[in-house]
Amino acid sequence: AGKSLTARAVIGLLPPAIRTSGGQILIGETSVLDATADELRRLRGSTVSYIPQDPLRALNPVRRVGDLFDEVLSRHGFGKMRDRREHTVRCLERVGLSAEVRRRFAHELSGGMRQRALIAMAISVDPLLIIADEPTTALDATVQAEILDLLRDLTHGSTALLLITHDLAVAANLCRRVIVMRHGKMIEQGDFAQILKSPRADYTRQLISNSLLEAP
Repeated sequence: AGKSLTARAVIGLLPPAIRTSGGQILIGETSVLDATADELRRLRGSTVSYIPQDPLRALNPVRRVGDLFDEVLSRHGFGKMRDRREHTVRCLERVGLSAEVRRRFAHELSGGMRQRALIAMAISVDPLLIIADEPTTALDATVQAEILDLLRDLTHGSTALLLITHDLAVAANLCRRVIVMRHGKMIEQGDFAQILKSPRADYTRQLISNSLLEAP
């Protein structure tokens, strides 16, 4: 459908062979399409955090979780090593993980723990926007519900969430607005409750039916 590719364009992470052909991408006063490489590096993490689909691939397999946190925090100028370590523990605890996870490698964590570690890393620099790309894919129902609750809690403050999902039932738990895409094109957008009640596109009706959702 082009959901992930569109989201990657928001932070200037399109594959080398792909270019934007028009339009604007604005984050605050920054135009992503006109930004320099240095401006994009400052934007990523400090203003926008990205949670990729596959936490096992996203976490460096030869480095401990704590080292990955330290790299992110130091790159964004977060204090001394001791401060970064204490902040890492606070972020891990915020997502329901113990301080001991700092010493673990990715393969030593369950799928749900890896996803929580990525979310903790995403919030560690207090971004204004979190882009979550299929954050509950391949998780069992119980862990999926916990991750959705966690993401919902994060949006109660000043952080916005851009959620990418193929499951409207997941979106219904988190989103006020929805954009439905198919074959790289936007076919419907608007208030989630209104679209659920009166979908215009046949494809949207199919998605609602497959997700077993009912209009409010």
